[in-house]
Amino acid sequence: MPVNIYNEESENRDTIEYLCDGNWELPGQIHELEEWLKSNQNIIPKGKYSTSGCYEVQ
Repeated sequence: MPVNIYNEESENRDTIEYLCDGNWELPGQIHELEEWLKSNQNIIPKGKYSTSGCYEVQ
């Protein structure tokens, strides 16, 4: 299940990025999100953002 990153300040709550397609493990999703944030921290303007994702409990 993907992790979606949204811009809360946009009119339609636009998706900024779509990560982890097919990855249902929460630790992997968190790692991908952390890496994405590190590599894009200077590109994304300040604002209100949120993420959503799903994981499978084993």
